[in-house]
Amino acid sequence: MTPTPARNRLRLTQDQLAEAAQISPKYLSNIERGKENPTLDTLLRLAESLKVEVWEMFLTDQETPDAQTLRKKIDRLLQEADAERLRLVTKLLQAALH
Repeated sequence: MTPTPARNRLRLTQDQLAEAAQISPKYLSNIERGKENPTLDTLLRLAESLKVEVWEMFLTDQETPDAQTLRKKIDRLLQEADAERLRLVTKLLQAALH
């Protein structure tokens, strides 16, 4: 997960985005480098600050996934998830699809 492509499109610095999302620049840097896993609340604030949907932050600039590719990626991630993460994913999917 990285907000970097969207941040770059908006020409925001890490400091500017961190301030808008109410997180520390160091925490944002760690998120962008894959060193931290943000909370759902942080993801929502980042997406709002970047004017994107949460799922868009999980794409790289090079990705143009089709439905089949996305389903395979989701299946792979779900296979690796523990029960707590599966509950969270279920809630996210229900919220996103209803």
